[in-house]
Amino acid sequence: MAAKKYNQGSVTYFKRGNTWTAYWRQNGIRKWKSLKCENLHVAKIKAKELNEAIEGGTFDKVQEVKKNRGVTFAQVAEEYFNGDTKETPLLKKRKLRPAWKKSDETLKQERSKLTCLAPDLGNVPVQSMTGEFISDYLAKKSKKGIRGLEGGWKESSRNRYKSFISCVMHLAEQKNYINRWPMDDVIHVEEVVEEKEPLTQKQFEMMLSYLPPYVRVIMCFLRYTGMRASELHSLKWRDVKWPDDGSIGYIQLRAANEKGTKLSKRDEGRKIYMTRYISEKLEEMRSGTEWVINNRRVIVWPSDKNLNDLIIPHMSIAKAIDKAVAKLTKATEKFKGEKRWTIEKVTRHLMRHTWATDMAKNNDVKDSVLMRMGGWSSHSMMMRYAKEEDNLQKEAVSKLDGYGDPGDTNLEVIKSA
Repeated sequence: MAAKKYNQGSVTYFKRGNTWTAYWRQNGIRKWKSLKCENLHVAKIKAKELNEAIEGGTFDKVQEVKKNRGVTFAQVAEEYFNGDTKETPLLKKRKLRPAWKKSDETLKQERSKLTCLAPDLGNVPVQSMTGEFISDYLAKKSKKGIRGLEGGWKESSRNRYKSFISCVMHLAEQKNYINRWPMDDVIHVEEVVEEKEPLTQKQFEMMLSYLPPYVRVIMCFLRYTGMRASELHSLKWRDVKWPDDGSIGYIQLRAANEKGTKLSKRDEGRKIYMTRYISEKLEEMRSGTEWVINNRRVIVWPSDKNLNDLIIPHMSIAKAIDKAVAKLTKATEKFKGEKRWTIEKVTRHLMRHTWATDMAKNNDVKDSVLMRMGGWSSHSMMMRYAKEEDNLQKEAVSKLDGYGDPGDTNLEVIKSA
């Protein structure tokens, strides 16, 4: 006798032998699936779930995810760098960006992160990377003593790695390598914002005298334009706009290079009007510049003959700055006050803080204008760079400088026993 058949939407199910089986039609083809149960009540529930998955369009995804069980984190990461991520509302909601919308410098940093993660996560199937798994991994890397660091990853480093993993796992979900994005379950750690005290002009000039000439030029460009280092080293001669009337021109920061890769953190480029120093220095550099280091090494900066040449190609100057700071600290150790150098660490990015603070001191510059000049997307981010608020607080407190202990008064002092 034929088995009795039951229906849940488009799904028909019946008992075959000791177990329940279901079938339905998709594009004219009959599909079969074992419900893996022996009870009618359980079969009814599973048939209903199956029908909802088919009608909701998730059934095919589940089947495809099953086929992709062996896809590893390293494989998905390479697909991410190849530009496979699609720009969707969900991507924007998660505050993520595809690789093809990031700057060359950002992609270089993310490549470095993958190199660091690969020994631990490279061969791990993405389907096994749950939110709990990723949280535990990040916590482990942040513990004291990990990777030879005194305190492991700081909060900022941890969150940058989390952001990169988020981008890779988003693509994994997009390609049906996983059922759901696990990053909503990953513990978020608040960053401790390190206060970076900008240099005064006197401190800046003290430091310049100890720097090699080519480093001096780079630091001056950063300090007097507010550019990020990645923006400075992406500048081409065609980005310099010289007015026909001989007046001081401006630098046009491009949003992306010819390949469409972002050069700036913001989606649009911006104009940077030059100071007289920047204008005159660029005029000097138009014929090309050569720097001789230690009577051996020669650094060449291109002329403007080819407008597509970089003005100042990327180079590492961190060691030169550290060496100059060490010499300056030693040379001024017998002094006190402003004559003594007390700043332990100076970076290229500190020049941006210094520029922002100087701009904020100018009451004629509105916050909205300063945000556009510096390329910040929010007022709060701008204020992390501009320390004018601290200066205003110091100025307010200084108004109490005339007050102190007035000495004897006519008030009777009452002492308790």
